[in-house]
Amino acid sequence: MPALFVELDALPLNVNGKLDRKALPEPAWQAQHEYVAPRTEAEIQLAAIWSELFGIEKISVHDNFFDLGGDSLMAARLIAKLRDITQRNIPLAAIFAASTVADLAEQLEQYRSVDPLGPLIPFNERGQGPAVFCIHPVVGLSWAYGSLSHMLGSDISVYGLQARGFRDASSLPGSIEEMARDYLQQMRACQPDGPYRLVGWSMGGLVAHEVARLLREDGEELELLAILDAFPCLLDDAMQQRNEAELAADTLAFLGIESREIPSSIDELTDILCREYDIFNLPELEELQQSNEETLANMVELLKNNITLMRNFVPQYVDVDIQFFHAAATAENPAVCYEPEGWQPYVRAMTVHSLNCHHQQMLDADIAAKIAPRIASVLPARRSGAAA
Repeated sequence: MPALFVELDALPLNVNGKLDRKALPEPAWQAQHEYVAPRTEAEIQLAAIWSELFGIEKISVHDNFFDLGGDSLMAARLIAKLRDITQRNIPLAAIFAASTVADLAEQLEQYRSVDPLGPLIPFNERGQGPAVFCIHPVVGLSWAYGSLSHMLGSDISVYGLQARGFRDASSLPGSIEEMARDYLQQMRACQPDGPYRLVGWSMGGLVAHEVARLLREDGEELELLAILDAFPCLLDDAMQQRNEAELAADTLAFLGIESREIPSSIDELTDILCREYDIFNLPELEELQQSNEETLANMVELLKNNITLMRNFVPQYVDVDIQFFHAAATAENPAVCYEPEGWQPYVRAMTVHSLNCHHQQMLDADIAAKIAPRIASVLPARRSGAAA
């Protein structure tokens, strides 16, 4: 269920008669728990910041950041404010692992410094048994998995795998296969032995499938392969004849981004995506740009490279069952086989979960709340502690 309903007399529409999401009013969030006043200086500081972010006068120490409607962007703003106040390098992952005022105040001192653009982000390291490894979408960041991590439960460790190249774009991977080998090394450094659990959204689904192939090739047990609305690109004769402008427009259509600009090249597509994702205004990136002025330029090159890698990737068969989460409201796109059945030649079996959302909404809090219990339900009971 959505965290909040807002009643409108009519939905705002754009010039094409479609829903104008950017014109929707900001929700007025409400506290979710009986009020317990902040007791320590740290709790007082956190409650004041949350009050400002959510527009709620009184924040209880037991109110949950994500239940109030927080997302990865709000989390980044929260951490940026905390760093200004405390003059400490508080990791972005802190809010995902301890998401109430009381828990975050207690846990802040225990967190090691985490690079927000590093290859591996720990959302929750306190779980028991095999971890869930979540692979980034095309933008290269895995921050959006924070809500899913929270909803999987505190006893399941969750890590986000992120693209390399934010600090140095001179050696970007040349293929998804190369990227998958790198990510598998990161996973094994964190968890040397299986069974392994993988989740991939959008481009991340393609990479997760290739990581799964490498694991099976090594004889490893794969306990979960969850693909969130990712589809192989079509590389038939018709697609090979499409020019760069057509391919760029196809990608924009698939992502459901309504732009008055029609990209004529991958460079123009990249610029539109950067503006749509508000990449240049992300607090974490603004801060990092001050220490490395190439950060944003590197991110643009990384995004452009990832688009190319997706277009050129051809999956191989993997002897594995997948959990496929389909964003049923996404428009069809001639550049991809936009049906779950497109994966059938590449997997042993598939369970399809249809969700009434758009591709870009797959990790919104209300949709993640539907995905998490379905993922938890297929994990062995002895290791799964997530509440349905």
